Amino acid sequence: MLLYLIHMRDACHRIERYTGGVSWEMFAENDEKQSAVVRQLEIIGEAGNRIDPTVQARHPAIPWRHTKALRNLLIHGYDDVHLEQIWDIVQTEIPVLLRSIDASIASMALEDRPPEAER
Repeated sequence: MLLYLIHMRDACHRIERYTGGVSWEMFAENDEKQSAVVRQLEIIGEAGNRIDPTVQARHPAIPWRHTKALRNLLIHGYDDVHLEQIWDIVQTEIPVLLRSIDASIASMALEDRPPEAER
């Protein structure tokens, strides 16, 4: 399960890299950037969907349903995606999601540590 969170984190970092220093106008005119960002959003939703619901329940700060719904929209409703919404997600939701994912990864890493040996 940790691997899928890492995939989600990496996709968030890629989105930040693709859009760092880019204005809305530049993004709106660059179909390669748009495609790259949409692909990473799809990965976030797919990786999150692969995480067991019991694990999801232990990490409620991550909007699991939203990431899955967005992935489904991007895949199945690609012709109904509004670029302004994608830009808004990039600007407002990805930074928050990344912080939540980082916290969950840290938490899971602590859970996976072996107990300290008795003294």
